[in-house]
Amino acid sequence: MPIEQSVKPVSYYATVRQLAAVAVLSLASAAQADGFSWSKDVSAMPESGTGTSFGTDQMSLMLPLQENQGREEGLRTSAGLTVTSFEWTGSDAASSQYFWLSMPIQYWQRRMTSGQIRIRFEPGLMTDFDNINTDSLMANLQLYWRQQMSGDWFWQAGLMVDRRFGDVTPRPMAGIAWKAFSSTELLLGLPETRLQTGWNKHFTSYLNIRPDGGVWREAIEGLDGSYDVRYRNWRMGLGADFWWRGNIWINAELGQQRLRKITAHDSTGAKVTANPADNNYWQAGIKVKF
Repeated sequence: MPIEQSVKPVSYYATVRQLAAVAVLSLASAAQADGFSWSKDVSAMPESGTGTSFGTDQMSLMLPLQENQGREEGLRTSAGLTVTSFEWTGSDAASSQYFWLSMPIQYWQRRMTSGQIRIRFEPGLMTDFDNINTDSLMANLQLYWRQQMSGDWFWQAGLMVDRRFGDVTPRPMAGIAWKAFSSTELLLGLPETRLQTGWNKHFTSYLNIRPDGGVWREAIEGLDGSYDVRYRNWRMGLGADFWWRGNIWINAELGQQRLRKITAHDSTGAKVTANPADNNYWQAGIKVKF
């Protein structure tokens, strides 16, 4: 990018650093792009517990609502809906469709020359829509500090509550991001690790490791109260984004699921558990990148 000769050296280096930072920071939100996705796995026999076969089917939609970005702070809001179905043969538990209807709110503020405090607050409704009450309310939260060490990398650390782990337990959040080459970026940490390479302006490939479970509250016909469905799942996938037109990209991903566990209640209210075997999944969708 050419620089005017009249620009002072200090402004030049600041500009280069800011542009490089934007490139690296984009990796941290790459997996949260707006759009639609559908994923499904191959049903497999549980390694232990209830049932003879277990599989999942999931559709997600994320739409942008508002975005304001400045030099010192930024705010972004979205609206999201994820619908999950379980194919649990040999059990009548977790037999409904489960919804996560949420509004992610992301805010960052520069607190030092190269440091930011960042908050991602996502209040939502986790339900089967048969019995909606205050028990169905939940919020994901990420509160962390991000420190830009150079134009090529940053570290971040804080606390989070993320229902993708299959519970609502507070956890530490940490990560390091590095722009290894002009087209290759690495984010290593919790809750997500991602290696991404842009081969050209129309094609990007990536390796992604992330939790992909959930928690929902449901009603059981004939029984009073609310019951939990808790699903733990880790996905490791290889994917690619193909530019289609404008800001629209086509996404495809293949991978494997590991460390899986589901806990729910059957029609009598008794708790049942299964540990589904490792299996393969596929995902396809449309992303909107700005």
